[in-house]
Amino acid sequence: MNRTTAGRRAQAKSIVGRALVAALAVAAPLLIGTAAAAQTAWYTAEQAERGARTYFANCAGCHGANQTAERFAEYPDAASFFNFISGSMPYDGDQLSMAKYTEIVAFVLSELGFPAGDTELTSDRAVLAQISASDAPAAP
Repeated sequence: MNRTTAGRRAQAKSIVGRALVAALAVAAPLLIGTAAAAQTAWYTAEQAERGARTYFANCAGCHGANQTAERFAEYPDAASFFNFISGSMPYDGDQLSMAKYTEIVAFVLSELGFPAGDTELTSDRAVLAQISASDAPAAP
């Protein structure tokens, strides 16, 4: 192999290497952002447990025991889901407190595999809008 061929190969490898590095530099934040969203601890385990009790006492009679993830997946984010359930559920009963609806959302997040943390979920729509079922570790 002569020096010209070896030089061209080295140059080609260098170009390919730089292209891969550039592609990773662009893609990595997107991939990390998705993983970070899925790993964010939005609620506490205790809050999800309270939400489970509230769900089974007020929702499961109509919606069943295993439909929470499917229902949440019908909405673009947790804020939309929260707005719907807090505005119209339970269908045949008295409205619940905002805290109870938030606990139900925490229960749904736990069912989807989002990890629990040290801070309780709030009904802040800006926070809820950051949570999507498609980011869930156990997405439906």
